[in-house]
Amino acid sequence: MGALTICESLATTHNVQKAVVEVWKNSYCEKANDAEFAAFVSICGKFGLAPERKQIYFAQIKGKATIIVGIDGFRLIASREANYVGSSTPEYCGEDGLWTECWVGKGLPIACRVGIYNKGFDKPTYGIVHTKEFKGSSANWNSMPLHMLAVRAEVFGLKKLFPGSLGGLEVDSSDGGGNIKVSGGKQESGYDMDPLITPQQEVAFFKALESSEDVTEKYMKDSLKAKFGVTQVDQLTISQYQKVMAYLVPSTIETVEGTVE
Repeated sequence: MGALTICESLATTHNVQKAVVEVWKNSYCEKANDAEFAAFVSICGKFGLAPERKQIYFAQIKGKATIIVGIDGFRLIASREANYVGSSTPEYCGEDGLWTECWVGKGLPIACRVGIYNKGFDKPTYGIVHTKEFKGSSANWNSMPLHMLAVRAEVFGLKKLFPGSLGGLEVDSSDGGGNIKVSGGKQESGYDMDPLITPQQEVAFFKALESSEDVTEKYMKDSLKAKFGVTQVDQLTISQYQKVMAYLVPSTIETVEGTVE
């Protein structure tokens, strides 16, 4: 499939202007094949992120296609949560066990923490990382390790407080964001890295669930979490969605484009 064809197709599927998709393809995903680029656009659409704003990146790391969500992307997603009211200044801890905002000790601190504030709660939810477990070896880690530790701690705190919104973004120790590694069209976790379901397919899912006499919403929610590790229907990929729909409506075969009876 040529670049223009896939750009037109993805623009229609994910409701993004074709010109924007073409810029993403030519300026930010030059080394991505069609399947990898489709995954990238799908995740941009799903989480409302834009590479030109440095919220999400495509990279080849050790020969594997990797989609990286940067800290600005995590903050943007969290900002859509009604209860999110910001984060604390990073704090660092040395061998004395005391936390300080300004690290002046020799070498690196033992740990770093960032608090995430939730409306209605007096105390923040902390994301804490230990240097020996998360210290990376990239240029950023070598030049500004305190900043990178703080970013990592903030990501952990955000994921802890908002697992539904940030589900599917795996934290990797080599950079300051969250990684989704793509290899052979699949995530390294083993889930198919095909596009996430469309709003129309989400509507079809709930209609099928409502029509089912044997499956309750709670049972389906528990099953999705146990089988696919997702907490919301719109986090399903197309292939996962097909399996669920085949269970709910055995006579229906779901495709990316629509329904084939």
